[in-house]
Amino acid sequence: MTVESFFELYAAIFGWQQYNQLWDILTGTGLAYLPFLIILLLNIIGPITSQETRDAATTSVKRMEVDLFIAFTVVVLAAAPAIDLNASVLTYKKPCDTISGPAGTFAPGSTRTTFDAVFSEVIATSAQVPVWWWGIMAISSGINREAIAHIGCPPDLSGFQMEIARTRIQDPQLLNEVNKFVRYCYRPARARFEREQPDVAAILTEQGPEDLEWIGSHALLDTTGYYDNPHFRPREGIRGWPLDRTRDTEYPDPLPPDLDPAHIGRPVCNDWRTNPERGLRGKLLGVIEPGVLGTGLSLRSEFVIFEGSLTEEKVEDALLKSTLGGWQQDLTLLRFPAARLWPDPAVRPDTCHGTIEPLAGTEVAAAPETPPAAFQNSMDQRPSRAAPAPLSVGPPEPPEPAVGSPDPPAAVGRGPLPPAAVPEAGASAEPIDLGQAFLAWLKQGIVSGDLAINTVNARVHRVREGMLIVSPGIFRDYANAAQAPWANVQKRFQKLRLHRKTPEGFNIWTYTVVGERRTRELKGLLVEDPEKALKPGVTLPPPNPHVVLADGKKG
Repeated sequence: MTVESFFELYAAIFGWQQYNQLWDILTGTGLAYLPFLIILLLNIIGPITSQETRDAATTSVKRMEVDLFIAFTVVVLAAAPAIDLNASVLTYKKPCDTISGPAGTFAPGSTRTTFDAVFSEVIATSAQVPVWWWGIMAISSGINREAIAHIGCPPDLSGFQMEIARTRIQDPQLLNEVNKFVRYCYRPARARFEREQPDVAAILTEQGPEDLEWIGSHALLDTTGYYDNPHFRPREGIRGWPLDRTRDTEYPDPLPPDLDPAHIGRPVCNDWRTNPERGLRGKLLGVIEPGVLGTGLSLRSEFVIFEGSLTEEKVEDALLKSTLGGWQQDLTLLRFPAARLWPDPAVRPDTCHGTIEPLAGTEVAAAPETPPAAFQNSMDQRPSRAAPAPLSVGPPEPPEPAVGSPDPPAAVGRGPLPPAAVPEAGASAEPIDLGQAFLAWLKQGIVSGDLAINTVNARVHRVREGMLIVSPGIFRDYANAAQAPWANVQKRFQKLRLHRKTPEGFNIWTYTVVGERRTRELKGLLVEDPEKALKPGVTLPPPNPHVVLADGKKG
């Protein structure tokens, strides 16, 4: 006898074993004979109550014979276990090749599935099936088998979906490269897109409204000024990309001996993604099993409704979205200075070989560098969080400071690196105007898209009254890279008199962010004429309607 699935190979035996136990209970307690007793009583009482006393005995006997024969036939054929059912008589004939395996005939215990182990004790015993149900099972099995043979093999959509769901990136170098692409290309390009709001309705109609939600966005790739922007390049060498002197002008000539020119290239984002030889898209497609990719492409011909619209590129994009959907891992961490835990650098553990970034919108408090007593008096002076420097194969990073130095340099947490604020070796010791340096850094971040505007966690917001720069957050971001107290940076910027004071004479304005579920406050400096303050060449988006001036809370 054949069944219709691997599971039914075991479920058929297991189900009838449970029925056999129930039948033994019914016969052991006498409940199985209760229907016959009811038939006897009804055939005796019925003629008497109907006043057919003359022929009551004859009528009762005749009816009793017929009813008992019917009941006995039903019990024998449909209720009483009679025919043995065991693993030796069951087979499953898989009609079609699928991703999970080829077609073939399988018996219990040899399916190469997890059912073999789970039901190992079940197939060791047999069960008995009533004659009627044995016939029904045999007839339905034959009908199903012939129907499948004439219909043919449909696409194995469930198996295909399972294979896609468990496809994940395992190569740590590829994971690191994806992370760098997100940091150096997708985030700044998406920030500029949100600020400029270009007309991409045609692209979103073709690719779907969720196109902007992943790194392979066609809106960012096909629209001028985003992935093709020469400013959107990695700030470190990318493994597998050779040095291009016309593009990678950051490197000295000749190169230091510790730099490999075959792995320090810094490609523009569109080339980084689509290059046929070393592009990120091709590397990610290589993660997907060839059988899964081939099945996905062949499905286009199975559904006529998709003809002309489901292109090969769209199929590949859908597979890539699924592959990229599960590799990130969110962690909640406590941050401690390494010098506090391991005063001796020689006994410190190895640095994490990868990149850990704070999630957008998650406030991460930096560990204080001052003793507890001083910490109580300098709550507002401690530095904000700074994103750890990523693993790099580019130019060497500056050496780590000696253990115990009071102000170790921090990586840039938000926005571009301020070159004007960090003097080079051998440069003159002339004092730097932190206010002007901050203003240049602010302009550079807005132009390049590194500084988000009007987003949920942005440090800069366009409001009806001008431009709001969130304090102290944005000054802390700059100070982390400039190695200067953020309060000094803010004071020097205020000396430029580019901001407007509140009617009460305070520097800080309070704005309310009105969301769908809750409201919160933003405090910062208000630059009344941002285009004039930032000079020509800076284009700001329209005012954010969700950020409004808080009445009675100026300062």
